[in-house]
Amino acid sequence: MKNWSEVEASIGRLKLDPHRLACGCAVKLDLQRVVYPALRAIRPQLQALGLGLAGREDADIFPRSAELSFRRRIYRFDAQQVVPLAPGAERRAVTVSSVYRPQSAPELARRWLEFYRALLSEGAGLQIGKGHTIEAYTPDDEFVHFDFYRPAGAARPGWQVANNDTIQLIDPTRELGAPEQSEVALSNALNDLFSLGAVEEIQVYPFYAAPSSSLAAQIAENMSNFCLEYGFAYHRQEPISENTLLIGATVFGASSRQLPTFYDRIDQGDLILVHRAFGDLAPINLLVEQLITGDGTANSLGQRRAELQRAVDERIAVMRRPNLAVGRLIQHFSPEMDEPFDEGRHIKVTTDISGPGVDVFRELAERVGRDVVLERLPLADEELVRRASENFLLPNGTAGTNGALALIGASALIERLGAELEALGHWPQIIGQVAGPGGRLVLPPEAKQYIADWPDAYRLIDKSR
Repeated sequence: MKNWSEVEASIGRLKLDPHRLACGCAVKLDLQRVVYPALRAIRPQLQALGLGLAGREDADIFPRSAELSFRRRIYRFDAQQVVPLAPGAERRAVTVSSVYRPQSAPELARRWLEFYRALLSEGAGLQIGKGHTIEAYTPDDEFVHFDFYRPAGAARPGWQVANNDTIQLIDPTRELGAPEQSEVALSNALNDLFSLGAVEEIQVYPFYAAPSSSLAAQIAENMSNFCLEYGFAYHRQEPISENTLLIGATVFGASSRQLPTFYDRIDQGDLILVHRAFGDLAPINLLVEQLITGDGTANSLGQRRAELQRAVDERIAVMRRPNLAVGRLIQHFSPEMDEPFDEGRHIKVTTDISGPGVDVFRELAERVGRDVVLERLPLADEELVRRASENFLLPNGTAGTNGALALIGASALIERLGAELEALGHWPQIIGQVAGPGGRLVLPPEAKQYIADWPDAYRLIDKSR
């Protein structure tokens, strides 16, 4: 086991600061306070420029075809240096914005609007199917990245799905070139596909950066080996930068069935099932905190470091495995393309609760206009999550990376799916249900122990009645 001075020396040799590297999805900017307000403020202006923004889904959904064209472009986040897109057929893309310490949502909105005005100044159309925003390591690492794609060839029955997810690393105490760093990152990108049952024709376009050529080569090899193990098509790409650390991918999948996006079917009494416990990032953050501040023998939880290390190893072992089997189950319980929806046999809605944690259910409640009541939060280690939140190591202890998948549907079907998931070796639990009109997320009282930055939008179940 490394001590913190060894971690600093190992990462410092690459001219990186381990104190500034984010574990898992913590590299993303806050959605509710920065990203979403920025987009809402400029959405009309963006639409007037010819920029379309897809609705809030786990991934981009578009008609399936025999082939798929792909092209990658990366721009400096500087409107003065943008080469405009040439007019022509409407383009579709997933995008990643890397921003250095944005001061506010209005500041991010201003910069985005200036950038897209320059990019689309010649009248080209652009549809953003999926995007996310990460914090740049330095001001020199600001960029806006696009992976453009277009259905090509003959139309085929079904749907295609696209996503990009990118992290810096999952555990700074491990070698940056360790396979699990890359495997967690790729599994995290694929999770949004599998949540929709898009488990066919998986294609992986790696998106990565490393401050040394040897580390970049190791990351690429790890991702190639991962794809070979699971039968995914791997499309080699060059690293995007030599100044920072990023590990992720743009991924594509397909389904020959309808996708579980039947939001209009959600009704009072529908149950919410998660395929496993969550809260995976707490042990990692506690271990790092202990290494920085402790003596390496005991921590404030009264646990020896070896016990905390075991908890970290267990969570990473879960996160590095793709949820492919769960995705196949979701596809199996989705309607055929020409089949009418039947709530007794088909899942209504699914979602990945990785980055936002339980906040995905608040978004669901707002979307369907009904209260979503969670009666329990199954955490992999409640005590570790509570301590990480109490010490402000995590703003939301329910968040994760390659996290649990949630399945929502009629009660009889959800109970059957629980048995199916248990047979696959998972620990499924029904955590709540859809209630009457309202559009609020209602959480159990203990939830406040696990979320340090408590949003006003959250409500607690009143158990005194």
